[in-house]
Amino acid sequence: MKKTSKILALVLVVAMVVAMGVGTVAFASDLGANVETATFTYTGTTPAATTDGKIVLSNSTKDTTYTLYKLFDATFSGDKVSYTTTNKNLALDADYFTIATQADANGNYAVTRTMEGTATKKTDAELITYLKGLKAQMATLGVKVGSIKSPANGEISWEKIPYGYYVIVPDKPEEPEAVVTIDSNIPEVSVVDKNGKPSWDNGDNQPGKVIIETNAEGLEQKVSTNEAKLGEDVTFDIGINATNYNGDKQVLKYFVKDTMDNGMTYKENSFTVKLVDNSTDPATETVIAPYNATTAPNGYKITYYDKNKAPTTTLSEAQGFWIELPWATTEGDKTTSLYNAPLEIHVRYQAFLDPAKKDDVKIGTNANNNKADFDWEDTKDDGDEPTYDKPKQDVPEKDTKTYTTSVTIHKTDGSKELKGAEFQLVGQSTNVVITMTESFTAWVESTSTGDKYWKLKNGTYTKDDPDTKVGEDYKYDRDLYDLTAGEFAKTTTVGTIGDGTTAVDIKAFVNEDGTLTFAGLADGDYTIKETTVPAGYNKAEDISFTISHTSDLTAKTVTFASSNSAVVLDATNGVFDVTIVNNSGSELPETGGIGTTIFYVVGAILVVGAVVILVTRRRMRAR
Repeated sequence: MKKTSKILALVLVVAMVVAMGVGTVAFASDLGANVETATFTYTGTTPAATTDGKIVLSNSTKDTTYTLYKLFDATFSGDKVSYTTTNKNLALDADYFTIATQADANGNYAVTRTMEGTATKKTDAELITYLKGLKAQMATLGVKVGSIKSPANGEISWEKIPYGYYVIVPDKPEEPEAVVTIDSNIPEVSVVDKNGKPSWDNGDNQPGKVIIETNAEGLEQKVSTNEAKLGEDVTFDIGINATNYNGDKQVLKYFVKDTMDNGMTYKENSFTVKLVDNSTDPATETVIAPYNATTAPNGYKITYYDKNKAPTTTLSEAQGFWIELPWATTEGDKTTSLYNAPLEIHVRYQAFLDPAKKDDVKIGTNANNNKADFDWEDTKDDGDEPTYDKPKQDVPEKDTKTYTTSVTIHKTDGSKELKGAEFQLVGQSTNVVITMTESFTAWVESTSTGDKYWKLKNGTYTKDDPDTKVGEDYKYDRDLYDLTAGEFAKTTTVGTIGDGTTAVDIKAFVNEDGTLTFAGLADGDYTIKETTVPAGYNKAEDISFTISHTSDLTAKTVTFASSNSAVVLDATNGVFDVTIVNNSGSELPETGGIGTTIFYVVGAILVVGAVVILVTRRRMRAR
């Protein structure tokens, strides 16, 4: 997994220490040296190396080069400090710094902060912003002490350096900026990037919430949309770029939130929480254990919530979770981060379209959504931790979408719907299928809802009102209606078929209107077979087809397709329709041989012939 860490860009360090006075002269021969270890040690003699002058950058980024520049020299007397430069014409803005016009006996020019009276005094914030802006000019303004190419995420340091006023510049311009000052009585300074900020990240510039799939090479692939059959496990991953600081506030805890649509269920024992350090090759992964007071006091805690946002311990009821992950420890006034950041936090789990929640599973273009959010608590919060339904930070949600589709069979004789047919759906992999069974009951004005239906003499139902007139004529042929039956309401009952353990091989009868829907289908090969044929009709041919899909990751949509032109995609709602026609059979013999019909025909011919002969003979006798 590739990761571009975002930490320190420019750190201004004012090294003001109480120690012996040091003359202000140039550095020795090691000035400007470069090292690829975690420590740069100054060994110069003019000015002499100190025993305690040290700058520590505690959260460097692997393979980033940090260059230390000395902008001013520092001279101490007791707890007083003065700053000097040997460059009278140092190009600094006079609104911020004033350089003396005359040098002292050693050729040093005093440097002071510009005060009121000569110009408007700048605030500390304005001064810091100005100093950050000197990054590009630092090679000419300051004196390069040495560069460190950080070998790993973590601590680097410059040691035994003379006292002075320093600026640290990284070689990555996109890094965020940070400024740290120290008290003049502290010879060792620990510099921490306090301008980084937690953010979404799932590697390879992916959004923070993704679906994990396996490509043809067996490698993980991150996507924002997918298709799935009913009961199929889908792997989700939430990725966060975790830093130790949010600006100047130290992060104490991270929180991860997830919510799913009601048709999905979390899979038991599928959760993992891990930290990924991309500063090593390959990346180092550390699995975080669930909280245990004895064995994992810094482990994560997870709470599940139902669709009403109430805590639940029943996983089948859970439609969201809230994870709390400690990020620092506090003893007295000291807060210590638990990890060398930046790191990626990954929460990975599985969920599935649940057959038990068949009424809530969304079919076709209506996606089953899964959303994630994250939050944190830091040292300058007001004391109230964020909660599942009350976040503290303004972090945008990230989501994924899971689609499934259906096939609706329309049974006709070429002109009207047929009922009484049973169909079998055979598939290679689908295990459970949603069926939608329709029934018709007498319409009750006080309780019935939806459309009214009327019964036809062929046993099917229609929404076409037989009493609808156009002018003085009826719009519909009333002879087709069973006008004594009354009015009806339609009820659709959603059920499931399949045992969930073997490839699908299921049967169901068409509804009263001649339709049958198999839903919860994903990519795969299928065959529809007619297993019970309406009386007086021939059996229809089997229909085989393959469902496939393409994803638009930008729009987060899925488009299904069929390999058989008879199985037609309704682009409006993302489901398939197939019309299966039964033709009436030719009249066949009732028993073996050639049947009895021929005898009826021959007999009728003989009778007619006999009558003709009889009439002819009588006429001849009469003559």
